[in-house]
Amino acid sequence: MQDTGIVFRDMLVGSDLIRHSFELRSESFDAEASGNLVGWLAQEFMLLRCAWFASALAHVRGREHFVAFMHPDGRLAHAVVSTSPQYGGPLAGDGCDILGRRPLQEIHLQMKAFAPDVEVVIGDLIEEIDFTDGEMAALLALAASLPWTSQLVRRGTSTPDGGRLLEIAKRLGYRT
Repeated sequence: MQDTGIVFRDMLVGSDLIRHSFELRSESFDAEASGNLVGWLAQEFMLLRCAWFASALAHVRGREHFVAFMHPDGRLAHAVVSTSPQYGGPLAGDGCDILGRRPLQEIHLQMKAFAPDVEVVIGDLIEEIDFTDGEMAALLALAASLPWTSQLVRRGTSTPDGGRLLEIAKRLGYRT
């Protein structure tokens, strides 16, 4: 069995989010600001609110795009949004989370490193009524600002903009 610390480190270091952090840098948004923001995004939406992010996107794409990896006791290990609908068979296509886009099979293997008996659950997303006022809009704005999720929320491609991403993160609870 792989060391979970190494798996998480590799997921983070090799992620689209880390690559994107370099693109966010500008004269008005330096390396420290970019690093702090990206670190918060990874913590908040990988470890704390991944299901909220994936659910917001699935409300745009459809329930069959919400993929959760559950511990046998019912606790959530992680949730992503798939780029193609899933219907309970073998996972097909790619999944997206705050770290980026990668094959669903790869995400499944990563989750198995954390929870060997992880089960896949499709479509059990957080309902719109459970989001606080403005939260879903902010999560969709976040998705629209990331190149790997912008097309999933039908916003076209995004241009890296650290200031815009910072303002969206503040709406989601980020404090500088």
